[in-house]
Amino acid sequence: MQLDTKGNIWLGSNSGLIKFSSQNHQIQKFDQEQGLANSEFNSDTSLTLLDGRMVYGSPKGLIFFDPLKIKIMRPLSSPR
Repeated sequence: MQLDTKGNIWLGSNSGLIKFSSQNHQIQKFDQEQGLANSEFNSDTSLTLLDGRMVYGSPKGLIFFDPLKIKIMRPLSSPR
């Protein structure tokens, strides 16, 4: 689990990366459709680099991405 510079929480899962927005409490899922090299991530294998990029471990190696530049799709859920 990692926190980005905007306070959003990122989690790796076996079906993509999950982002929980601290501002609007929406959940978004990111996978290969958003440009990630893989959709499966190992537990407890994440790190935020000094430049803000995040690194997550996957069965195919390390995945590097910038959480502020990832392509946004519609949220999975939002508060009611």
